[in-house]
Amino acid sequence: MNYLPEIFETNNVNVCDALPTDLYSNKRWVEFVAHISKFNQFSIPATLDQLEVLLSSESDPTKISALYTGIAKCHIGNGEFLLAASSLSKAYSLLNDNHGDSKAFVLLEMVGFLVIINNHSHAKMILKSISSLTNSEYLLRIARYYEIVNASRENNDDVISELTESAKYFENIGCYSTLAYHYKNMGNLHRKNNDFDKALAAYENGLTIADKYEYSHIRAAIMHDLGMLNHHRGNFNGAIDILNKVAEMADSHYTKSFTRANIGYLYLLRKDVVSAKEHFTNALNISTENGVFYLVPGTCYYLGMCHEKLMEINIADQFYNKAYVSGMELIDKNFECRGDIKKAVSAYVPFLQKYNEILSQNKFEKEHELDFTIDKTLNEIRGIFQNAIFQDKMKKHNTIKGASINLGIAERTFFTAKKRVEVYSNEPTPKIVESFIHLNESKGWKELNMEFENNVINFLYDHYGRSKKQLAENLDISYPSVLQLTTKASAGNKNDSAQLFISEKGEIR
Repeated sequence: MNYLPEIFETNNVNVCDALPTDLYSNKRWVEFVAHISKFNQFSIPATLDQLEVLLSSESDPTKISALYTGIAKCHIGNGEFLLAASSLSKAYSLLNDNHGDSKAFVLLEMVGFLVIINNHSHAKMILKSISSLTNSEYLLRIARYYEIVNASRENNDDVISELTESAKYFENIGCYSTLAYHYKNMGNLHRKNNDFDKALAAYENGLTIADKYEYSHIRAAIMHDLGMLNHHRGNFNGAIDILNKVAEMADSHYTKSFTRANIGYLYLLRKDVVSAKEHFTNALNISTENGVFYLVPGTCYYLGMCHEKLMEINIADQFYNKAYVSGMELIDKNFECRGDIKKAVSAYVPFLQKYNEILSQNKFEKEHELDFTIDKTLNEIRGIFQNAIFQDKMKKHNTIKGASINLGIAERTFFTAKKRVEVYSNEPTPKIVESFIHLNESKGWKELNMEFENNVINFLYDHYGRSKKQLAENLDISYPSVLQLTTKASAGNKNDSAQLFISEKGEIR
């Protein structure tokens, strides 16, 4: 019995133990299904239809197994990972110990699936069993290729030469789809090594093959990585342009969704939270409408982060909750708690603890936390916020000297600014302002004001229909001032060290 991760466990009875086997016929059938499920003649939906037609008229369990494996490849291509795991489980359950080539074929597809969902340890366990099942050079070469790619994704970069040698074999036998994926993975390795020119050359080789043989799904996958290469080279506009084209051209809902999510993350890196939120929302809509459940936890996590940064705490709560629930659902279905799933399930409790008071209030008050800024001038908004800072610091430090030191400003500046905004001292301080000051206790005067104002500008710009003219009128400031404020609010720190949402996920074929 070969090792199987729990995600592929099945209670189906092995129905072909007593059936005779025709190894030559089975091997040719495996090759046939492997060929038609590469999507070079049909789109993913059309290929799925063809395989299901064949399945409905087939009675040989070994051939049914191969068809279920091909169907699983279609589900993987479309991001329907729950259906893919189920189809692979069915495929494996139909085989016995006499079906070595067929078993190896199914297990290798399981490996490809596991690498996509970042389950490298289980992928390695399965790969160890392939050599005991088959003497097929093709299947053994595929297994070795997967081992190389698995090693590269575990940050073992010393595999370029082996990957190059593997590519020669698949080129010699005319397996051009696998060859194109070799170049894709070479490009990713060179990019991780900061050898950007070699990465570009590898991607271009892969694209040439994809275009020649009309592998549209492979072209989309490589173009996505090319877009991310532009990001790593510091070419934001070039990255966004390419990724937008990928999101439009991709047949796969999975590719569309994670590409939109990566566009969102690139905007988030630049602290353009409003644009990031828009793309993450598009990514979530694609995932939920098309059964790409694997991407839901991570996308909801980042949407929660966006709304939290915009001080939309009640909405952030909804997304963090959805991230947690959807992540736990995948874990219950034996997906590992790692990567984006781990982020999704780990973020909710700290968020609830952080904003407990605001969320308790929001049970009774459903308006947006920053609604108090609507129809107020910029001077009024600044006055309310700065008055709240002074009240908080004086309460905690008792003296102007102590409060000034805490804020990092001169006593005279503290006194003058405090006098200027005392007109707002009789107004109740909005709960979100109190919370913001409390959660940013260590920040100085300039940083506090800048960060709060950026959040307000982003919120009001969205609220006023993204009209800078309307924003200028309501804030009672000049149009050039609004241009300066909106630019500052969306300007990002390019040295942000956070990890990309999905930079290299996709098939390893």
